[in-house]
Amino acid sequence: MKKALYLVPIVALLAACGTENNSGSYDEAILPVESANVASFPATGGTGSIVLATDETVTVTVDQPWCRTSVAGKTITVTVDTTPSILERTALVTLSAGERRAYIPVTQAPVLVSLDATSIAFSAKGGNDAITFKTPVHFTVASDQPWCRVSVDGEVITVTTELNENPERTANVTIRSGDRTRVIPVTQRAPNLEFATPVPMLDNDGNVIIKVYYDCILPITCVSNNDWISASITGDTLYMVVEATTEAMETSRPGSVTATSTNGLLTATITIGQRPLVCDIAPDPALDAVSAFMNLKNYNGTGSRYRVTGMSPTLQTAWDELADIFPTLTPAMTLRNFRVEAPRSSYKYSFIIHAVEGTTNKYYYWNSSNGFTTPDGGNSLHDVIGTVSGNSYSGMVSAQYSAFTATAPYTAFRGFFTSSTGMTIIPSGTAFYFRGIDDPTLWLKLEPTSW
Repeated sequence: MKKALYLVPIVALLAACGTENNSGSYDEAILPVESANVASFPATGGTGSIVLATDETVTVTVDQPWCRTSVAGKTITVTVDTTPSILERTALVTLSAGERRAYIPVTQAPVLVSLDATSIAFSAKGGNDAITFKTPVHFTVASDQPWCRVSVDGEVITVTTELNENPERTANVTIRSGDRTRVIPVTQRAPNLEFATPVPMLDNDGNVIIKVYYDCILPITCVSNNDWISASITGDTLYMVVEATTEAMETSRPGSVTATSTNGLLTATITIGQRPLVCDIAPDPALDAVSAFMNLKNYNGTGSRYRVTGMSPTLQTAWDELADIFPTLTPAMTLRNFRVEAPRSSYKYSFIIHAVEGTTNKYYYWNSSNGFTTPDGGNSLHDVIGTVSGNSYSGMVSAQYSAFTATAPYTAFRGFFTSSTGMTIIPSGTAFYFRGIDDPTLWLKLEPTSW
């Protein structure tokens, strides 16, 4: 025989006036209950049951609308709805049969939520950002701005913003879970227009064309503020092409280009200067520039080494590419400098690429035993063809040498020195300029050095 349970909270028990008598049994005013599985429900709700220990017909009442009951024989099913509250809540189920009562409390846990973001910031370009919202109950998400959209996949809320072509803007993403609300502020920065790097001083050696890179998500137009500069942008490239004309002048000249976004919101101006004309200086016919170059002591009384201190944009690009290639060689090397020795050993001159492997010096040489030759109709004093009678290297291993000489930048440099149309050597103070005859936009500047 099962022993009946009398599940009554203390307060309800006192109110019912039923107490244990001297024989150890309960007063008849208390309705016996065999079991009650309704004491605690999660925030998501659910069902539980109360089983009576009597065959009497009972009446069931509940004091809260979120807690409902149904009766089938001795079993009373208790159904609890999902709670919207962040506080614990309690309902009281009352069982009645004549004058006898039983009071069963039903408790439900509050909503517990977890949100991993308090705000979101986007660049002007826009994009997606995901936040996680953990809750056991249903929730809704909404944005108060059309440019800021939200979508939900399980616990993940994805916030998507569009391209911003206007000043900085804000939106609010509101998350509602029951009677609890969370607001996530969303900020999107305004677009900006700025140039990636300053423009170096332009050379004055034939028409100079360079690319000036900028950072802007909006389409832009550009206009030159000087008649000697032209600027243009093709398609959606992130650079403008700037071309400067050549003019004989003794001092540098300043200029600028202004870029403006097509919606008129953004504008930026970059300064562009140009050096005085150097590569069109007519050499002194009385000065044998080649002889001076190949015997520096006769020229300036110092050593016999020159360092390359300037290059035309095309050769500079090739040099930068070489700097990127050297660390990829095996073993890896770092490019240091480029110089000329005239004479070097038994050679009339040698162009020398200097690199290091760790702290060990490595050298590659273009050697010339014959010096310079004069093309037909050329000026023997300064219009010459450079010759290379042999290549050699010091410190490099064979693999490094083979990989280096197979690169396009190597070919570009060697092609410049051995062009069939030759070059012009122009003295300028203690420096020399090597300028291509066929392509005068190719040039090197060499200055005396002690190493």
